[in-house]
Amino acid sequence: MGALDGKVAIVTGAGRGVGRGTALSLAQHGATVLVADIGVEMDGSQPRNTEADGVVAEIKAGGGNAVASYTDVANFQQVEAMVEGAVKQYGRIDIVVSHAGIVRRKMVWELDEDDWDAVLDVHLKGTFACMRFAIPHMIEQKWGRIVNTLSPAGIVQGAARRGNYGAAKGGIYALTQSAAVELAGTGVTVNAVCPSTSDTRLLRTSIEEVMQGADSPQTRAIISAIKPTPPEDVAPITTYLCTEEAADITGKFFYSNGGEIQTLQPIQYKPLLKKDGRWELDELTKAMRGVKDSI
Repeated sequence: MGALDGKVAIVTGAGRGVGRGTALSLAQHGATVLVADIGVEMDGSQPRNTEADGVVAEIKAGGGNAVASYTDVANFQQVEAMVEGAVKQYGRIDIVVSHAGIVRRKMVWELDEDDWDAVLDVHLKGTFACMRFAIPHMIEQKWGRIVNTLSPAGIVQGAARRGNYGAAKGGIYALTQSAAVELAGTGVTVNAVCPSTSDTRLLRTSIEEVMQGADSPQTRAIISAIKPTPPEDVAPITTYLCTEEAADITGKFFYSNGGEIQTLQPIQYKPLLKKDGRWELDELTKAMRGVKDSI
């Protein structure tokens, strides 16, 4: 008996990397998996079916159940059709894990409208679309698991040439929190996982880019110390969040780079200055001089 026997899962971006590892893990533990991937390059170009087909073949070779879906998650109509098709074929939808994403790396002032829209459409709109069409079915069946994907960029720290990507991940962070509150008591949980150092195309090219532009031995040493971990190593925490055992975990954020799992704490207020009434600029300027180091 598997922990996910009888469950039906959609995993987007499942043709490679962390998404592939998640799809394999969910199937290994009994879920029927829709491997959703249009097989594009990192910038969203050159779609193909080979990646999704390959993962489906792997799952079936291991005795699992899977079917390929070539859904563009940035397209609302296609996502709705994917979800409704799964419900029609299998009678339910239990799990949605959104990994699909692309990158277009430029400084904020170099991004054009298409660079912005394309990245947010896949990451943020795609994550929302999958939630939007799956949640009503999950509420009706009183059971559901949604796991979104985060990144330190835009959440823990800023990163150059990642403004659109960080904005998308920041949006997913907020969306995850809001949905978890809205779904409290329904049997549907919403969490997010940050895979960070997984050995993916995104990480490898990020390391190469930073190393090329590194202007100090210290920076190069820090980057060289990064040890990419197998993408499959993130799958256990994602799979766990999809089980019955994790029914009381929602609105939480996890970081995993293999054997280490951490939680990301929500942004909190930290007292800085206080007075009765409104600050005048000159007195606020003076007061700020004494607290700048603690910000």
